[in-house]
Amino acid sequence: MDLSVKNITKSFSIFDILDGVSFHINTGEKVGIVGPNGCGKTTLFKIIIGNEKQDSGEVFIRKGAQVGYLDQIPEYDNTVREVLWQAFASILEEQKKLQKVEQQLIDNPESESILKTYGLMQEQFESIGGYEIDTEFNKIIKGLNIPESFLDRDFRLLSGGEKSRVVLGKILLEQPDLLLLDEPTNHLDLDSIAWLEGYISKYKGSVLIISHDRYLLDKTVTKIVNIEHGKARVYKGNYSFYVQEKAAYMEQLWKNYKSQERQIKRMEDQIERFRIWGKMRDSDKMYRRAKEIEKRLDRFDKMDKPFEGRTLKFNFADKGRTGNEVIKIENYSKAFDEVLLNDVSFTVRYGDKAFLIGKNGTGKTTLFKSILGTTDFDGEVKITPRAKIGNLSQEIHYENTKMSIIQEFRRVHNVGEGEARGLLAKFLFYGDEVFKSVGDISGGEKSRLELCKMVNSDANVLLLDEPTNHLDIDSKEMLEETLLEYPGTMLIISHDRYFINKLSDYILCLENKNVNRYDGDYDQYFDRKKDKQVRVKKTRQKKVITRNYEKEMEELEKQISNVETLMAEELKQNVPNYKKFDEWVLEKEHLEKLYLEVIEEMH
Repeated sequence: MDLSVKNITKSFSIFDILDGVSFHINTGEKVGIVGPNGCGKTTLFKIIIGNEKQDSGEVFIRKGAQVGYLDQIPEYDNTVREVLWQAFASILEEQKKLQKVEQQLIDNPESESILKTYGLMQEQFESIGGYEIDTEFNKIIKGLNIPESFLDRDFRLLSGGEKSRVVLGKILLEQPDLLLLDEPTNHLDLDSIAWLEGYISKYKGSVLIISHDRYLLDKTVTKIVNIEHGKARVYKGNYSFYVQEKAAYMEQLWKNYKSQERQIKRMEDQIERFRIWGKMRDSDKMYRRAKEIEKRLDRFDKMDKPFEGRTLKFNFADKGRTGNEVIKIENYSKAFDEVLLNDVSFTVRYGDKAFLIGKNGTGKTTLFKSILGTTDFDGEVKITPRAKIGNLSQEIHYENTKMSIIQEFRRVHNVGEGEARGLLAKFLFYGDEVFKSVGDISGGEKSRLELCKMVNSDANVLLLDEPTNHLDIDSKEMLEETLLEYPGTMLIISHDRYFINKLSDYILCLENKNVNRYDGDYDQYFDRKKDKQVRVKKTRQKKVITRNYEKEMEELEKQISNVETLMAEELKQNVPNYKKFDEWVLEKEHLEKLYLEVIEEMH
């Protein structure tokens, strides 16, 4: 067992954030933590690593286990390459010691003691992965889409998202025994997220993940810890299993609660009747009977009323029908220092729910700006005359940050306070929350407020840029329910695959400086893209041959394992042949390079 959390409690001021949270992680287990924003997930992580002190309870981490956690982005006066190589600090220190002894052996080739020391140190160096650091380094930077040209840039000059990606890479390179990942898919494109899923699934250590990415949780974890109202409940399965089991658990909880309420009501009625009869007949026996039932009722272990999930009920007003071709883009091109998009053409029709996807930097947001008319371009962008566009950008700013949420809503919608509160409640703004200043609300709350303003407007075309960013899972599900009922047309930029699967009519993928259309949801897109890649590779071959990548990888893995065995056996000799050993090191590096090339060609 790598981690055990027992009865953790934590309060801030008068608010109980964690109230008796308990769970454990077995060695090698992958566990997801879910719950609404503010439920204490990140606080729990900080308690586990010792950055925050719990009020009560205990945390046990396996003795000697290394823990890796990205808390906040540190500042480094180094290049990206140097930051990443810091993950190998202990290995590089051992490498220096090995090189020092190697030089001693060169100076004293006949020394048996130096030769023996050198052999033992090489064996130790191999056991800590010293000969594999270049392979691991290349695997991580390619998986996280950190290009070679990026490595020599000053870390301080990177954007927040770029820094986050680099530090995530550093933590993965450290390969800790227990890996704590807090929203690891933030700032990653779809290809990098898919790679990270595979990496986590095959990771030898234990992984604890806080994530709102339901698709990631489906693919990687085998246990879900759900934190709500300070309590934790464990579900053994992936995210989809958790959703089903939680629904069944809540249904049974409600049945038990209602059954107990009926029993309590019967007992209260009995008490009342015996008191009435005692008064009517002046009977001590009846009063005693009433008192007995009352005592039984006082000893009753009463259930708390189960929490009712906030359900979204929204009735859309008539938005007005647009023309059939809502957005028509023809021969569109855009360039900055180099060509970003070239000769792009596509059409979004009335009622479509279309998703725009692609790697970071391929021009998704730029295309949105072109549709909105806020940037210049070559080609044509035609918007149907009856279109009323509602736009949600990733960066949301308010001119008057002192305005409350309800004031900001009423600034654009001429409704009374009662009606405004009712409409805001459908987007999870309850009670006094509507009086919070817009300057103090979170990114998720800003998104909900803007979406609430938008769907209550007369907008019949929605352009949404990453609308699920900053939203917790409950808010995402409510947004999905809203957009499923929305009667207008939508073009959405998103890397949330679960969200895409729920809503998508088709996907517009930005690739090779153009746009390709894939009908259906994300899973269908992914399958068709794989089929397309296979067809392209076949046309490039002189003979129609299907490469068995898995077989090639297995063969290379066997060859690498054989070389490692030979290296280990040679080191066990009384007088190792280091010339032969060095040849095997080079052979191993060559095989690992071939292995990486096969992985690249697979994708």
